[in-house]
Amino acid sequence: MQPLVVVVVVVVVVVVVVVVVVVVVVIVVVVVVVVVVVVVVIVVVVVVVVVVVLWLSHRSGWQPKTHVKPKAAITFFELLMMGGVLPETC
Repeated sequence: MQPLVVVVVVVVVVVVVVVVVVVVVVIVVVVVVVVVVVVVVIVVVVVVVVVVVLWLSHRSGWQPKTHVKPKAAITFFELLMMGGVLPETC
């Protein structure tokens, strides 16, 4: 082969390799950006839903039931005693 042909082949190979590397890098960057955007959107949606639910529950005066009604407690202990269990041992 002539030296000029060898130089042209080397230059073409280098250009093709550089183009392939650039395309792969661009694809990876696009995929990473899409994944980050999707994660951010999911987090924002979850935060907004939680804030809206908390705000609506606070606005309506709703509160979780954290107390036991006295009648229910008495019935519970009566059932325990009927089964032979003393309330003191619970």
